[in-house]
Parts: sequence; C-alpha cells; structure tokens
Amino acid sequence: MDTLIWLACLVIVVFIHELGHYIAGRLFKVRVTEVQVFFFPIITYTPTFDYYKTPRDSWRRTRWILGILPFGGITRFDPYQYSVLPPLKRLIISLAGIIFNLLTWFVIMMLMVTGVYGSFFMYYLGTVSGYLALLNLIPVYPLDGGAAMLELYEMITGKSPSNEFRQKLAIIGTILIIIFFWIIPLF
Repeated sequence: MDTLIWLACLVIVVFIHELGHYIAGRLFKVRVTEVQVFFFPIITYTPTFDYYKTPRDSWRRTRWILGILPFGGITRFDPYQYSVLPPLKRLIISLAGIIFNLLTWFVIMMLMVTGVYGSFFMYYLGTVSGYLALLNLIPVYPLDGGAAMLELYEMITGKSPSNEFRQKLAIIGTILIIIFFWIIPLF
C-alpha cells in the first residue's frame, strides 16, 4: 500500500513540477509542444484543435503524456522559440519546476503545522515535493540544476554550449542519476 501512495504522490509532484516549466514557458510566449510525466508512455492526450483557427500558442496544441517508468518528466518547447530566448528567461524556465515544488512543500507544511489540514497523504505529498526540488537542484544535466548551470555559463561567458556538448552531458548525467538513485539504493 505504501508503494501505491508513494507512486501517487510522485505522479502528482512530477506533474506540479512540469506544470511550473509549462507556466513559465507560456509566460515568455514559448509554445509548449509536450508535457510528459514519467517515461515509456501509456496514456497520451492530444486535445483536438482546428489547425487554422486555434492560436499557435494555445494549450490545445500541447500533448499531455503519462508514462509507466517513474523516472521524472519533461516539458518540451518549440525549439526555435526556446532557443532565441535570452539566457535569463531560459534560466527562469529551468528553475520554475523547482520553485513550484518548493511552494507545494511550503503550503502543505504550513497547512499541517497550523492545524488547518493534515493527513498522512498530504505529509507524504509535501515530503516528496521537497525531495524532488532538492534533487533537481543538483547541478547535473539533464536535471534542472544542470540546465540552470548551462544558462548561467552562457550569461557569464556570452557563449552558448553546443547541442553536441549538451547531448553528451545529458548522457553522462542520466547514467549518473541511474547509478546513484536506482542501482546503489538496491544494495
């Protein structure tokens, strides 16, 4: 039973995290093409829209995906619109998921501490949200902390890391995440 509660909390918390990226991207007028919670899709929702009548930046043009492998999520933006954003705006989008998780943790803990509302599920939800925020602060790409470091690098040097460099960092970072958070805990 605890595993199901943990999994339900993780789905909710990852969705809140990705919603942070989604909202920040939309605030900067970047079209969001896809929001995915977990990997290896099992449920996909693509809203119907009229290609010629629906505004290009409408939420109806975003595909929503739920996967089966509880390994995080991803929010995909229109590559051109995202790439022409100034590094500060990309930094804000990178950190928005962490901010949403920290706000979730804070609100839930305040509700529990003040006695307004409290339950085991809410405590679990707040705790998982806090842990996800801390995990994403780790400066390893493709985590948000790693993406933020690349944006800070560009802000300081004025040079954007190449896509090839980002891809290599993503592979190395994913391997490190799997080793430290999936393999080592088994032992």
